[in-house]
Amino acid sequence: MDDPKTIETYFRAKSIFITGATGFVGKILIEKLLRSFDEIETIYVLIRKKDKETPTKRLQKLIDCSLFNILKTERPQTLQKLKVIPGDITEAKLGISESDMILLRNKVNVVFHAAATVRFDEDLKIAIEINLLGTQKVVEFCKQLENLEALVHVSTAYSNCNRSEVEEKIYPVPYTVDKIVQSTYWMNEELIAEHTAQIIGSWPNTYTFTKALAEHVVSEVSSEFPVSIVRPSIILSTVTDPVPGWIESWNGPTGIVSAASKGVYNSFFCHRWAVVDMIPADIVVNVLICAAWATATKKSKDTTIYNCCTGAQNPLKWGDFISQCLVHVRRNPSERVFWYPKAHAYSNRFLYNLGCFFRHVFPAYLMDSMSLFLKSKIKLVPIQKRLSKASKAVEYFTTREWHFKNENFIKLNKALTPEDRKRFCFDVRTIEWSSYLENYVLGIRKHIFGESDCTIPKARQMLIWYKWAHRVTRFALVIFILKIGIGKNAANFILDVVNKCLLLREELVY
Repeated sequence: MDDPKTIETYFRAKSIFITGATGFVGKILIEKLLRSFDEIETIYVLIRKKDKETPTKRLQKLIDCSLFNILKTERPQTLQKLKVIPGDITEAKLGISESDMILLRNKVNVVFHAAATVRFDEDLKIAIEINLLGTQKVVEFCKQLENLEALVHVSTAYSNCNRSEVEEKIYPVPYTVDKIVQSTYWMNEELIAEHTAQIIGSWPNTYTFTKALAEHVVSEVSSEFPVSIVRPSIILSTVTDPVPGWIESWNGPTGIVSAASKGVYNSFFCHRWAVVDMIPADIVVNVLICAAWATATKKSKDTTIYNCCTGAQNPLKWGDFISQCLVHVRRNPSERVFWYPKAHAYSNRFLYNLGCFFRHVFPAYLMDSMSLFLKSKIKLVPIQKRLSKASKAVEYFTTREWHFKNENFIKLNKALTPEDRKRFCFDVRTIEWSSYLENYVLGIRKHIFGESDCTIPKARQMLIWYKWAHRVTRFALVIFILKIGIGKNAANFILDVVNKCLLLREELVY
């Protein structure tokens, strides 16, 4: 990293190719590149046709996103540098036409590969096709580029989650790409589902397994052209750039936090004292841009890996994450809630299951039974089933702790000029978790639920009613149980004591 050029100087007149452009990280990456580099030549984005939407229409939908509001207001002309390339990473030659390939072959200097399926419960064959074979096709595409200076592959810090300590290096895997493809090619869906656990071995899901294999595909071509791998941990909302709290993805804990803010889910199975490694999305994007600069200017024959994590420098524990999110959810409540938001963290499986039954399952069936008489269209049982499935999918990560080594990550930050370090900040020590999580909750409210900040005062007033309704209901339930368990007279005696205490309190107050 002895090259003195700044990042802005490097990206001058460069052409970029991005996969996964319509994804959460892809959108933020595009916005940051366009807003940071006035003299960038072109950003080519690979977009597939989806349902009845053409790639061009999907690109326009991407630009219409609120994430691009600042750019559209201050420098709308830069959006003209965004060019769509119809294609699909699951198709041969990425589905790119011959005419587009001729253009890209001579133009592209930097490739960001961010396309992936991030579903933990994805079918193994689909995960292999997208995460593994898709990466292989991107690598083959890069080999045809005459002016390629850097390939930056977006992986995950949990690609080696079967290890408690993860260094910035490629770890061995039990299969070669050819072997895993051949072993699953002849299997039908039923057979794959039956043998998935055996195939992925010590990995908890198909996502982490296929991402580990994909890293080997990228690493194997490091002698042909410069490559690097960025491994972000759990990606949440932006911390500052372009706006605090921007988020659109339900992945990871966001879906559960969103449900908790509505009062429909309040039980979490986790180890409260375990460190949860979360990283803001804009910090991930800054690392990707800086990694591209370092990869191109350093021109190493080895694969440089960056563990993009917070745990080693600015740790946050699961218990603190849950309690702080609850505080901010109550301070900035949603307009429409089903019940008063609460949060219970369990590390004991039996107590967690018990809590889920009494706090989720039983109330859901009770409310759905009542809705038959009220002719309500809202069904809580299907919602609870989906939330339970989502919660189970992340249990592996909420009940374990990893130590991610990040020497390359720290060295990259030190290699930047003071100006670049400010413009592309990824010093995770600067994150103040309480204020960040408040913006995260506000971002869920605004960008996922589509609720305006101006409705918060009214929502706070409504939450007071829900709070008292929750207390009255809980008190009535306790009395009901007491009457059944210890008899009517004893329950009435307890009620009399409570009433006298309340009267005494009023006399003391007045």
